[in-house]
Amino acid sequence: MPAGSSPKRERQYELLVPLRRLREEGADVTVAAATADPVQTLVGDKDLGETVEPDATFDAIDKALIGS
Repeated sequence: MPAGSSPKRERQYELLVPLRRLREEGADVTVAAATADPVQTLVGDKDLGETVEPDATFDAIDKALIGS
């Protein structure tokens, strides 16, 4: 997450462009966030963009890695 971004707001191009590109190439991508709430992206640091539903929370990812 870029410096200055809030946990529930992310610059649209910094999240969606890599996410879509990786998925196009066949990568298995998990979007994780601090909470299960949708992440609101921003265009130009102020205008609302698309929302993204997280696949998991950071806590769930941490627990999965520790349990491995």
